[in-house]
Amino acid sequence: MPPLSQDPQRNLKEEAPMSKIQIICSSPGMRRHGIVHPSSAIYEAGRWTEDQIEAFKADPAFTVLKVAEAGVQVEGADIEAAVAARVKIAVDDLQARFDKAVEDKVAEKLDEATDKAVKEYQGKLLDLQAELGAANKEITKLSAELKASAAKAGAKK
Repeated sequence: MPPLSQDPQRNLKEEAPMSKIQIICSSPGMRRHGIVHPSSAIYEAGRWTEDQIEAFKADPAFTVLKVAEAGVQVEGADIEAAVAARVKIAVDDLQARFDKAVEDKVAEKLDEATDKAVKEYQGKLLDLQAELGAANKEITKLSAELKASAAKAGAKK
């Protein structure tokens, strides 16, 4: 069921002269503009100022309808269904935004961990290359000493 204010069968055309205004409250008993609101009430057109009507429209707990004499008859179940639909939409939106935020944060942390691991690996690789270079120099030096010693030993014979 679409939200009450978006159901075209429940609203009169905007161009129609407003003889009355119906205010539907999704949480009956709320106080706004000096009165406790029932689930649905119909007021004469001049009862509320334009600022008050705009405040009602901006408040998600209220639906404002321009109506003829009888207005739209709603029951508690209608309001509960509309509220449940709006809550589900809000929950789904919040869940999607939460999931995206978690996904983004995990990707960010994974990138940071990967960068850190690569830097550590590169540092260790450079250290090992330096050790290998030093070992190769030592091998070259020892090989030269061995050849020199072998040459001296061969000359003595």
